[in-house]
Amino acid sequence: YLTFNNTKDYQYSNCIFFLKGSGPNELKSLDTLECFVAYPDGRWTGKGFGAEVSNKFLFKQQMSFPQPGSYRFSFIHAMRDTVLENITNLGLIIEHSNS
Repeated sequence: YLTFNNTKDYQYSNCIFFLKGSGPNELKSLDTLECFVAYPDGRWTGKGFGAEVSNKFLFKQQMSFPQPGSYRFSFIHAMRDTVLENITNLGLIIEHSNS
């Protein structure tokens, strides 16, 4: 999952990221993620508390980490503005699945 928290002053309805990953034996990946954080009418898609809105986006299922070792991930935004304001948190959640 990708977690995305923003204030209600965030000026866009979406955010686009490149997610770079690397693992053992030079295993590398690059994903492009577009997260819609507001509906066309301006309502936020996530859950709000006070001035902050939280979203959790499922973006990959049935992924495996085939080799033991360390894996590293980094985000790079792909929006037109150089600096994105009013994003308070961005994270990656990896959950074990029994399926």
